[in-house]
Amino acid sequence: MVRDALHTAVMEGVYAGALPHEEELGRQFGVGRNVVREALRLLVEEGLLVRQQGWGTRPTTSVLMHAMHRLQSLHEDDRLTSVSPEIEHRVIRWEPIPASPLHAAALGVTDGEIVVHYERLTSSLTPLIFWSTVMRSDVGLRPPAPVGACSALGFYAYLELSGLTLGQESVRTSAVRADRGVAELLDVEPGSPLLVQHRRLLLADGRPLEVSTGYLRPDQVALTHEISR
Repeated sequence: MVRDALHTAVMEGVYAGALPHEEELGRQFGVGRNVVREALRLLVEEGLLVRQQGWGTRPTTSVLMHAMHRLQSLHEDDRLTSVSPEIEHRVIRWEPIPASPLHAAALGVTDGEIVVHYERLTSSLTPLIFWSTVMRSDVGLRPPAPVGACSALGFYAYLELSGLTLGQESVRTSAVRADRGVAELLDVEPGSPLLVQHRRLLLADGRPLEVSTGYLRPDQVALTHEISR
């Protein structure tokens, strides 16, 4: 319980500097010092905290919170036209390709019809998310930036500024270990745990627009949801 509460607090940025001393944390939770020490040890092993003599126990990174209750890219503002200035999206690939049977079925096009394969890397001070997207080519989209260059616009803002009206999106999130290619892009060790999202976005008229697979670094990005019953 102590570990989970501290994990949530660190992820949400509650501790800007060092965490309270073990005695104070024990008092807050009503547990002994050994319990607090074990909880901190688990978080250090997870890589979320670092303990240094003379500096105390501190978060190792500032995790970005990504709200999933609406269509928005990481740190995109409410106008869906800009993002936090430290976020950038580098175009890795933009290439017309013939649709495979699986992509054709997902996008509602015929087998072999030309679609667009769009890969991008979302970064801040470090790589955050690698996205691989297959999109319809009959909606008039152009690359947001040349291959190798960066765009400040998030994906949904880019789509809307291209004149598209977006509808609903289905999202499935699970866990995976990084293969060598994805590990190199995200600057992690092969086999590192990642979050993976599979998305399918519809236009307002019900036509499928794109299917995406995104690999997220869980040490850098946390997903939040607002859910009503």
